[in-house]
Amino acid sequence: MALLNDIPIEIIQQIFNLLPKADLASLCLTNHSNRRHAEPCLYSTINFRWSTSEKPPIILLLRTLLSRPELFALIDTFSLVGNAPRHRMSQDQLRLAMPSNVSLSQFISAIEKTKAPYTDIWVARLETRHMDAFAGLLIAYLSNTTSLTITTNFIRNFHLVGKVLRSKALQFRPPFRFCGRFRF
Repeated sequence: MALLNDIPIEIIQQIFNLLPKADLASLCLTNHSNRRHAEPCLYSTINFRWSTSEKPPIILLLRTLLSRPELFALIDTFSLVGNAPRHRMSQDQLRLAMPSNVSLSQFISAIEKTKAPYTDIWVARLETRHMDAFAGLLIAYLSNTTSLTITTNFIRNFHLVGKVLRSKALQFRPPFRFCGRFRF
């Protein structure tokens, strides 16, 4: 029986592209070889859906990406999608629950590294666990993304995301070099 390492990488990628994200995440935990092949498929497309009843796991993803910054380069398509209610969301609906094993210090350090002129506002929003601070941080570090979609829930009352997008287009490193499709 052939080992996975004996199969051409193109075939492995085709097989892994058919797997659900949960299976890819499990493969990453089995050994280094599987991780090397599964991570590009796992991180290539990230779609976050946000509704009043369901918030995306953006904090956990950000923690992983900031601890392994090379993973940002694997994100080709990034979508922040939501179905906005007719009424404005309350402040509680805009706040994220902070997992007990996650510290804000890693996120604050990443914000400070951007050298954005609005760092104080950004950190204050992060400390109150506001969604736009985390979404903005993720957007700030995207590097090879070719398609970026941001819809309703992520733009209504999210002035920080707009500031990050302007800064990303004009001054942040890494810039949007390859982003050919942008929906806002």
